[in-house]
Amino acid sequence: MRADYAKLEARERKKELRAKMKEEAKELRRKQKELLRAAKEQARAEMRRLDDELREKQTTMVWDEHAVVQLTMDGQFVREYKCVADAIRDTGLHTIRNCVKGVQDMAGGFIWKYKVEG
Repeated sequence: MRADYAKLEARERKKELRAKMKEEAKELRRKQKELLRAAKEQARAEMRRLDDELREKQTTMVWDEHAVVQLTMDGQFVREYKCVADAIRDTGLHTIRNCVKGVQDMAGGFIWKYKVEG
């Protein structure tokens, strides 16, 4: 009888331990998912930051490295700007970029071209 009671007690103890281990495993999986989710979000945020940084550098490189000249319709020099962004800021004409790229002929009644060195 005593042996039966010990076996029963051992079975109950095993059940309790299994249940406890199951709960601990479940909690570990939950924490693992939470950490993975946080790591993914951190990686996404870093990628967005790097994309924004690269986009800003590319924009700066393309538009801010070249001087732009403003000419009248008959080709007379009016003014020189350090970059397209400065010309847009000063005149308010957002189509200057299209002019220097050759998409349109003029903006605001003027011809806009990149300054040719030399």
